[in-house]
Amino acid sequence: MATQVTSRITEDIDWYMGALEREWRSAVELAANWDDADPFDKEDLAIEWDLTIDFLLRVLNFQERGLMSPEQQRRFADIRRFMCDHESDIDAVLGPGEAMIDPPREWYVTLHQ
Repeated sequence: MATQVTSRITEDIDWYMGALEREWRSAVELAANWDDADPFDKEDLAIEWDLTIDFLLRVLNFQERGLMSPEQQRRFADIRRFMCDHESDIDAVLGPGEAMIDPPREWYVTLHQ
């Protein structure tokens, strides 16, 4: 049975995409100024990166379940391009592979089953 896309689901998708985009942009800006960055900001990035991955997983789950509007799909494609363009910036400060722009599929398929 198909899931009805309610206004709440639409709002959740928008919220998680906004959070994902904000976190990535902030992380890229911090990475660009890493040598001069506050040590607490550096530590926050490392500690809170798992939350950013969670935002990505949730959006991927919405996408996998076919719940995103065409506009949301376009917006997510833009966010994904930004992530791909800056993956190496994040990996440079967190470690190789830590950007996690392509988490294992089973992580997001089973997120909310």
